[in-house]
Amino acid sequence: MEWQKDTIKEVYERNFSEIYRLCYLYMRNREEALDMVQEVFMRLLKQKEDSFQDQAHIDAWLRVTACNRCKDELRCWWKRKRTDLEDLEFWHHAKQKQESEAEKEKSRLLLSLILELPEKYRVLIYFHYYEGYTMEELGEWMHSNPSTLRSRLAAGKKLLKEKCREAGIYER
Repeated sequence: MEWQKDTIKEVYERNFSEIYRLCYLYMRNREEALDMVQEVFMRLLKQKEDSFQDQAHIDAWLRVTACNRCKDELRCWWKRKRTDLEDLEFWHHAKQKQESEAEKEKSRLLLSLILELPEKYRVLIYFHYYEGYTMEELGEWMHSNPSTLRSRLAAGKKLLKEKCREAGIYER
């Protein structure tokens, strides 16, 4: 069954921000992240609408497809990982509350430190702390054991804490 125009529009509007942020975590560049988002939604259009059980199934499919597409793209030898610091504010804008300038700068620095982490930690920290997913939910769509992810998250937090100390934004 072909996608209904209203259905695909609703799926796109419901998922765009999350898929963009996920692609940005991998690509570390606004333009490349937007390219990946476009490819993910184009792949969705090639799927039959009735091949999905419900909205949650579509949402999970989009996340997994985005991760896989970004990983495939990054395997290409000519891709360099880079971060455009101007994009960090755009990337984080949806999650930011009214903060003082000092707090905004601290948030920008923290995001840049998270983006420097290895992929296996960066993705977990983002989805657990910024998007609020449980380890069980992450385990399901990442095809990993939740206890393995908890251990990986602890290691990622330790590494991030060290980076924060070095940057002077964490004193303990």
